[in-house]
Amino acid sequence: MATLGKLRSSMSVLLLVIVGLALLAFIVGDFISNSQTLRQDRKAYVGKVAGEKVKLQEYNERLNQLTGVYKMEYGNQSLPEEAMDNIKQSTWDEIVNERVLYKTCNALGITVSHDELNELILGSNPSPYITGRRVFMNPETGQFDPNLVAGFISNLDNDQVAQQIGYEELENWRSYWKYWENAIKTARLQEKYTNLIAKSIVVNNIEAQDAYNSNKVSATIVFAAKPYVTVADDAVKIDDAKVKELYNKRKEQYKQEANCDIQYVAFDIAPSKEDFDNALTKLQEVRDEFATTKDVEEFVNYYSEVMFDDVYLASDDVDEELRDFAFSARKDSVFGPFLGADNTYKMARVVENGIVSPDSVKLRHILVFRENKEKTKVLADSLMAALRAGSDFAEVAAQFSLAQQTANKGGEIGWVRQAQLDEKEVSEKAFSKAAGEMFTVDVVNGAIQIFQVMERGAMVPKIKLAVVANSVIASSKTHSALYQKAKEIASLSKNANDFAKVAADKGVVTASATNVDINGSRVNDLKQSRQIVKWAFENKVGAVSDVFECDDRLVVANVTRIAEKGYRSLEDVRPEIEAELRNEAKAEILKKQMAGKTLEALMAENCNVDTVAGITFSTPYAGALGNEPVVCALAPRAELNKLSEPVAGNVGVIVFKVIDKQESDRVYNEKEEKAMQSMRLQYVIPYLAMQSLRDAAKVEDARYRFY
Repeated sequence: MATLGKLRSSMSVLLLVIVGLALLAFIVGDFISNSQTLRQDRKAYVGKVAGEKVKLQEYNERLNQLTGVYKMEYGNQSLPEEAMDNIKQSTWDEIVNERVLYKTCNALGITVSHDELNELILGSNPSPYITGRRVFMNPETGQFDPNLVAGFISNLDNDQVAQQIGYEELENWRSYWKYWENAIKTARLQEKYTNLIAKSIVVNNIEAQDAYNSNKVSATIVFAAKPYVTVADDAVKIDDAKVKELYNKRKEQYKQEANCDIQYVAFDIAPSKEDFDNALTKLQEVRDEFATTKDVEEFVNYYSEVMFDDVYLASDDVDEELRDFAFSARKDSVFGPFLGADNTYKMARVVENGIVSPDSVKLRHILVFRENKEKTKVLADSLMAALRAGSDFAEVAAQFSLAQQTANKGGEIGWVRQAQLDEKEVSEKAFSKAAGEMFTVDVVNGAIQIFQVMERGAMVPKIKLAVVANSVIASSKTHSALYQKAKEIASLSKNANDFAKVAADKGVVTASATNVDINGSRVNDLKQSRQIVKWAFENKVGAVSDVFECDDRLVVANVTRIAEKGYRSLEDVRPEIEAELRNEAKAEILKKQMAGKTLEALMAENCNVDTVAGITFSTPYAGALGNEPVVCALAPRAELNKLSEPVAGNVGVIVFKVIDKQESDRVYNEKEEKAMQSMRLQYVIPYLAMQSLRDAAKVEDARYRFY
């Protein structure tokens, strides 16, 4: 037995060692795996600028920062897909622009000093990036308020503010401010750089004289035009050698990013008639309970998508489809269920009526907070006592209120309706107090607000209304039926021909998306369809996808063309080159047909005849004539009342006659002309300067690998 006990003891120790080693191996293996993943994430990059990698981590940090800026600007924590697409592209553009700009400015010794940046933020002429922010707009005047900027900055390192709004929210403020501070600095650098470029570009005497001459003479013409479409395509022959020659000559114009063409079918995930019937039945089944229940709030919160709003409503606060019922029915009357807007079934019950109160009130407040609840209450009580004793509310708010946005204007919130107030206690007290009365409300985070009713609006009838609202959505059964239909098309299709045929056999119309960029955020108007773009570039031409769920649609896609980054192929651009060469050949035919004929004779041949005035050498577009730069160049210098030779234009062959000329009496002033031309250049230099830097940096956008 002793031997057996020793054996068991030894086995137990051995087992513990084995288990321990296994656990250690698992932990170490997991650690190594995670370490490798972290290292890979650090090495991962989303593109290159001037040969330098833009790391995925940097891009994500900047993306999160800009997303936070949008949320703070618009006060919306959930941004639509379109906004997120714009944010992703803006983040990339900002990174690229900063890299090429800072590199160039560092080489040139161009900087923005701390004092200069401070002046652009708090100086007498602040940056538009500051003056254009809604955060710094006075709510009452709608105008920029520099005091709000100073207050915002001072709050970024204020411990009391951190305790009041939370450290996480304060970090959001800091990130917001850091973004705009960087944007101001970058904008100033770009301004200095483009000014340097602008100063190096000089309008010379010849350019000034030419610009003056280009607008000196204005002509009125009568023209006749014969469109190229009047000559059949098969009447001319296109030389393949000329097509290739023109392609090679213009090849640099045919640069492209990787792109593809996609054919697809889409099924709307919409509720069926059965879904509508079921939604109506569910409300009908609980209508009697709704009419008699003692706990209306609990009922609504259980059966409705929209929570019960325990607030008194004026007529304008009630949806139009319920307004007549709400203000004419007796208490506890029920209306509905009925199908309202946005495929939503509703029913409503009058909870209270016969109430009369102001339609709105004008409020002001003081927000106070100290390191603990007791000290906060002591301060609030002392301020209330001072105010009741006659202290000026506006002065007290300016000195003590932590709500900087209102403190700078005496604590004034402005006019509010009862339905606009989220806090029930604030709502009830504000609309029950007389003008001039004050009251306090405890804030959840320990702060206290002191309110005063400044004025009361007109007395109007109000009601409390309970509304049960449920939108009708596609059931799992409906969704499954649509999915099965889409799945059949996917499974029966092997290539593009099969795809189109199967869809047609099923009575489904196909759609096409052409030239979809490898970094494209969506396919046509399909929401959340970036997944389709990624799939397309991971497959080959002819591939048919499984079923994608793109928001409210089911999609099956087929890749019909994929083009690599580089140059568009000759076959790809052949149609447009052939169209140009075909028009050149047609022009020769039309010139012979129109040569020597009067305008009257051409009109008889159904040519388009019209009159256009105000044509100068620099006219880009001329009324009925359209965009015909050759005619605009010739007309001001043409002989009066003499019919021109046929001229090949953009859409056809044209003959014209100048019937009037006007010469400007403006005297040539070289200094003025140079100034005007220089001013025109100022509009294009900023864009061209930055674009040239981007082109030289040979930017590579590889975000498609991750997004």
